Amino acid sequence: MSLKALLFFVVLLFITAPVCAQNDYKQFLHLSYEEIDSLLYIHYSKGTFHKGIPIMEAGKEKAKNDFGNQDSTFADYCSWGVFLYGQTGQYNKALSLSIQEKEITERV
Repeated sequence: MSLKALLFFVVLLFITAPVCAQNDYKQFLHLSYEEIDSLLYIHYSKGTFHKGIPIMEAGKEKAKNDFGNQDSTFADYCSWGVFLYGQTGQYNKALSLSIQEKEITERV
């Protein structure tokens, strides 16, 4: 494999990886809230916080679709997001969800 081909592959990987990661949560949308919560607790107890992020995103999306984004269930998944993103060093995402969660809980 030539150096140009290798460089192309690496660049392609960096471009497509975030798009694939953003859609990972869709595989969990069919689960019930109980199943989503159970999976979150499993990853919490194992310390595999990065694996809990797509599950949290699925719970957030499911709650938004079922109850709207001003509901306590949606806020609970935002709270999970604050924790998981914080544990994985994604502090801007954690801060954004923290603000959103706070605004919802003040209204509810």
